[in-house]
Amino acid sequence: MITINSESETIAISDRWQRIKDVEWKVSLFNNSADSHGISINYPSQITNEENQVEVCLSGSKTGRISRSLLLREEQQGNSIVQMGVWLKAIISEK
Repeated sequence: MITINSESETIAISDRWQRIKDVEWKVSLFNNSADSHGISINYPSQITNEENQVEVCLSGSKTGRISRSLLLREEQQGNSIVQMGVWLKAIISEK
């Protein structure tokens, strides 16, 4: 569960992935889809300002460590666009 405080009427949500290696943590380098890592992820693609929490559920079919960035993008206000990121590491292991 992720809590968000924003005055924007809508917030768009997306995700980006990268295998954890000796890679710099920049969102521009996180360019893989969840599917390419055997990850199933569910979250709403957009929320309104009446909602202040986002539930994110994920599961994986391949073992390993994966970095993820969940991106939250507010509506454009004039010439400004605010985009926030939540950095997560997923460790998928066998039971």
